Amino acid sequence: MSTSIRILGWESEGLRCPDHKITFEIDGGVPSAVTLIQMPNGTGKTTTLNLLRGTLAGAFQDRSIWPKEKINQLQKKDSETDAGFFRADLDISGQRLTIIVKFDFSDGTAEYKTSFGSGQKTGFNPPSAVQRFFRAGFVNFFAFDGELAEQLLSHDHTDAERAIEDLFQLSIFERISRAVDDYWDFETASKTATEQRGLSRRQKRVQWLRVRLDELVAKHAEKIGEKKDIETELDEVREQFAERISSSQKKATYLQQKERDFQDSRNLVKSLSKELLAKMRLPVAVSRIFAGEVMEFKAGLDRVKLPESAAKEFFEELIDEEACVCGRPMDEAARKNIKHRAAQYLGSDEVILLNGLKSDVEQYIGSGAQDLNSEIQRLTVLIIEEVKRRQERQNALDLATLAVSRDDPVLRKAQDRIRQLEVELSKVLEEIRRYEDADDSFKDENTFGISIIQRRLEDAERKLAEITHTIEIKEKRDILHRILKSAHSLAREKLISDVVAESNVLIEKLMPHNNIRLQGIDHCLHLEGQAGGSVGETLCVAYAFLATLFAQTRHELPFVVDSPAGSIDLRVREQVAELVPKLSMQFIAFIISTEREGFLDALERSVGSDVQYITLFRSSVENAGITVNDSDTLAVYNDGKMVTGRHFFRGFQIDAENEEWRSD
Repeated sequence: MSTSIRILGWESEGLRCPDHKITFEIDGGVPSAVTLIQMPNGTGKTTTLNLLRGTLAGAFQDRSIWPKEKINQLQKKDSETDAGFFRADLDISGQRLTIIVKFDFSDGTAEYKTSFGSGQKTGFNPPSAVQRFFRAGFVNFFAFDGELAEQLLSHDHTDAERAIEDLFQLSIFERISRAVDDYWDFETASKTATEQRGLSRRQKRVQWLRVRLDELVAKHAEKIGEKKDIETELDEVREQFAERISSSQKKATYLQQKERDFQDSRNLVKSLSKELLAKMRLPVAVSRIFAGEVMEFKAGLDRVKLPESAAKEFFEELIDEEACVCGRPMDEAARKNIKHRAAQYLGSDEVILLNGLKSDVEQYIGSGAQDLNSEIQRLTVLIIEEVKRRQERQNALDLATLAVSRDDPVLRKAQDRIRQLEVELSKVLEEIRRYEDADDSFKDENTFGISIIQRRLEDAERKLAEITHTIEIKEKRDILHRILKSAHSLAREKLISDVVAESNVLIEKLMPHNNIRLQGIDHCLHLEGQAGGSVGETLCVAYAFLATLFAQTRHELPFVVDSPAGSIDLRVREQVAELVPKLSMQFIAFIISTEREGFLDALERSVGSDVQYITLFRSSVENAGITVNDSDTLAVYNDGKMVTGRHFFRGFQIDAENEEWRSD
């Protein structure tokens, strides 16, 4: 079922932005399709956007996101009261939702109250239909600013893949999977165990291992994402370094020779190590003592003439014959004697095994045991020598790199960044290896290997199923888990592929002459062949991604943007002005006067008359110069003034609080 979300308005009092009350409701209480809120620099655009984000996400009650010190930064400067207030009114599929946040700056806390349907509840309680959208990790995607555009390309700040899963409700697979687990848990809890004393202990261990496995998988995925980000940036910086070096033929030739020397040593170490490992698979090559013992074992078999030429099966089959191999008739006494003596002979399987063993000993050792051991020693010596040479060449390469970059600040900066990224990558790889460790010798709480914990969980669940007689239910549950996991993976991959392809179509339209395209999406957006672009390029990529994301879902979300075209050149501004109002059924933008050029006219041509114009500024601006005609509406608050109307909006020219204000 689709969900429609509209912002009807908000109200702020006692906070760092001017006191104000904005309503977007026009005819019949329906909010305008496009609202432009013009606020000079320093008036509190960022504060207002953060207040809206924190209110819709319930974030102000989370001390990890908004600690006491950060909450207190929202207090109005020189305020005589320790209280602040922010209220957001929304329409949720035809029903009004009101979220109120009361700030107490004496102790740096925030209290929520939520109204939806009948009555008011204490706390942050949005309806279940929008809870996946009203969380800190998702609100930023529809309450958007230039900072988020940059963060979309960084694994550390956003989770683009989670946004896709939330919008398209892919979490349904996880919920079904948990429901299947809950059913099996219920069955195991309701059955009489054959070992009642151990039932509770086994149930607790299963639950603990599940939680532990989820934690490890999440951390491993996080580190994999960090690794990709570091590798992408490292490749880009190395490429920039190489391009800069190539401008000087002498430097390039010198450095390339050092690089080739190092790569030759590294490749030789890999080749020799691979050869040594292959030879060490034969234990007899590792130890002369072992080889001697194996040869002595073969000699012992030869001395006692094992295996025999005849196998036990020959005599067992002979008992059933009418006559012996010598031609005599087979009587009962002969059969009994043959059966007794057959026990002294080896079976055919044993004969084959011993013959094969003797053949292998002769083939792989023979008289060459000494040679095998000598070859391992020779390879070991070569590897040790080449490792030393590799380190020497690594040092020479580092010194050469420092030498060529010493007099070039750009090269020096790139080299420093390369070293820093290499250290970061090494640390991340070490952490990843920790989660991929196959050591099974530690206790559960000290084990970080995902495969080990997974195996222990499966074993614990099997034992629990055995004592509760739910083996069949568990097997059915496991089949359902595999089906759901596969379906989830296929759906996510198909959606991401579609979003990437359609985003690139929009990027091509917005920036036809820029060689920048999306390559893939996981926690963040990945560009083809580069870690990032210019500020304008990054913003356009973000718009293309969000436009595609919102267009493919049945849900209708508002889109709130701070400075929608601030860093984009005039030509692209017109393209953006045509695009962003179409991202959603409600578009709200914070802008300053200098951002109108190239944006406002194109936006009006695209949207038509359904635009609401609001200008908000502090009361400290001189009153004498204000001209408000009959088409404009002026509202005055404690420390703020708000004018609603197109005439005033287009004439307003102040860009910062300390500049002279005028309205033409």
